[in-house]
Amino acid sequence: RVQTAQAAATEAQLAASAQLAAAALLAHETAQRDAAPLLDQAKALDASIGAHVPAHRQARDGAQAADQANDTARGALQALQQRQHAMQAEQETGRLWLASHQHWQALAASWQLSDQLFAQAGQAAAQADAADAAVAQAARRATGRQP
Repeated sequence: RVQTAQAAATEAQLAASAQLAAAALLAHETAQRDAAPLLDQAKALDASIGAHVPAHRQARDGAQAADQANDTARGALQALQQRQHAMQAEQETGRLWLASHQHWQALAASWQLSDQLFAQAGQAAAQADAADAAVAQAARRATGRQP
């Protein structure tokens, strides 16, 4: 009898365990069935994200290229600004020099005329030298000494 009672108790425990396992299985299946639409949404979201990854990479690469081009342009702008400041400083230096040497303005204004007169004087000197040489040669011929 004790064994029968023990077997009956074991059987009752097994039946209860089976009922609990069946209830747990049913709960899991229900949870899985309830989660299926959410799982499908998650899969669709993953696929959508995966589809946007190449465009995102391309946009990121474009942004990086634009940043680099912007940095290059900013460096060129700074170089040009420095050059402009240097030229403005040189211009100011020249303006100050002209202001302090204003008394030479008349000479500067007639510089082309002076250049022209110097050129004419040089031509006249060359003609005079040629005439002197011709006279000297004629004088040597007249005296009978030719080179």
